[in-house]
Amino acid sequence: MSLFQIIFLNENIFALELNGYGITKEIKIYGKIILKDNYGPPNYGENPETDIIETYYYILLQKPLRIKINNVNNDITTMQIIFNNNILKEYNIENTYKIYGNLFLATTGHHHTEVLVSANKIENLNEKWDNIYNWLIKEGGSAKGQPVPNWIFILVLIIFGINITWIVIKWIKRKIFAW
Repeated sequence: MSLFQIIFLNENIFALELNGYGITKEIKIYGKIILKDNYGPPNYGENPETDIIETYYYILLQKPLRIKINNVNNDITTMQIIFNNNILKEYNIENTYKIYGNLFLATTGHHHTEVLVSANKIENLNEKWDNIYNWLIKEGGSAKGQPVPNWIFILVLIIFGINITWIVIKWIKRKIFAW
């Protein structure tokens, strides 16, 4: 393939496509994060007795990603995570995470999956629900000297909102049918 074909006909020698996006597009992926040991230098598993053990983070995807590599479709279920910064303070294998990042193909012996994600940002999706739950069960005030959890205030607001809505509907009906 000539340089002319690569530049002007937009034919890639080496391409990674993800649902029509190029390699530079930041994507979001969801899954569980795990730690896994791999063989490292000097032989990367060819001689386990002398190879160093390297530990890396991986994401087990909730849904496989269909990625076209060199015109072959691959369903990717696990990716090694490469961190751009120290963005993962701690992790729990039970939690689900959302990773914002860019995909790239393995290029060195330290890359242990065919496709890797360069993580720009990681969100723990369970933390959001944990925070809401903790807020709901906290005591938000008191009634007659007894502590009242926040969810009771929300329940009162919902009941109040339903009653106001009902009153407004009745008022509108009276105005419409008063003619």
